[in-house]
Amino acid sequence: MNAYASYNAINSKLHTRKKTLLTREDWNKVLNYTTVAQFTEFLKKRYGYSVHLEQSKIEDVHRGELEVILKRYVVYEIEKMIHYFSGPYKDFIKTLLLQYDIYDLQLILRAIAREENINDLQRHFVHSSHNTKVAYDKLIASGSVAQFVEGLKGTVFYEDLKTMTQEDVMKREFHMEMKLHILYYKLLMKKAKKLTPSDYEVVKKIIGLKIDCLNIQWIYRATKYYDISREEIMVYSLPGGNISYNSLKKLVYAKSFNEFERKVEKYLGADVFNRQGDTLLEKCMDTIIYKSIHKVNEENSIALPLRYIFVLQIEIEDLIAVTEGIRYGLDQDEIKKYLVYTL
Repeated sequence: MNAYASYNAINSKLHTRKKTLLTREDWNKVLNYTTVAQFTEFLKKRYGYSVHLEQSKIEDVHRGELEVILKRYVVYEIEKMIHYFSGPYKDFIKTLLLQYDIYDLQLILRAIAREENINDLQRHFVHSSHNTKVAYDKLIASGSVAQFVEGLKGTVFYEDLKTMTQEDVMKREFHMEMKLHILYYKLLMKKAKKLTPSDYEVVKKIIGLKIDCLNIQWIYRATKYYDISREEIMVYSLPGGNISYNSLKKLVYAKSFNEFERKVEKYLGADVFNRQGDTLLEKCMDTIIYKSIHKVNEENSIALPLRYIFVLQIEIEDLIAVTEGIRYGLDQDEIKKYLVYTL
């Protein structure tokens, strides 16, 4: 029995929560909608989503607003899980919320760098107001990157960003964002090491695979689209994945895209590119994660909470893709290409 995790209670709760996830029948219904208003009305009637959509006007919900609402729903679900854990397990679950702090910090940074009005950014925030250590009121009052960094003192983000300047953000925006994501995964895996050995192995299987998939997307796009040296690509690759450092290096220094693709498919044991190009690369990666997390069967472990969070995140990405498809007038078959649910 785990003194820090009430798995019987959390598993019982999550088996109930899983029923709120969309079924194949639900997805087929959604794909028949021709307007975003119909789609939003459907979500408003579903337990879970309804609470977060009830304040919005159906005809006024745009893609960006819907994304914010749906991300807040995931945050809400993670917050509810925290109560079932204590000690190092509670710390680990809370660390999962940092990704939503990072989302909001990036919003503020971009606005400051581009000299945009940041007073109205709160309506786009998705972070957990109950668990964050970031003083967002202070950050919103920042008139420069230097003031922004000063406002991060006392948080886990300060050390990694304290040397950042206005010029850094303007010219090297992605460097700052990569720093934040590297910090997040370092912290997450550091917290995971304090779990039981068996639960740490579960985290390695699930989150380690997520890191591998993010690194592959990063290497592919950095090599194909941006003028970034191989050394920098290595520096900004995320730590903690299951692909070894040497294997990661082979991906970065692959002599051609064909060689890169062959090695990726060898390391992941899956047909990733499938002649679909990089337009659907993220979808292919989510599909691999979706399949893999359902093979981790340890019921009395951290597997079920992680599986629920990851599946919910993937479902939300699919819902956003459906919204985009409806807006652009795509037919069912075309929209399905962008979805993981078709499994």
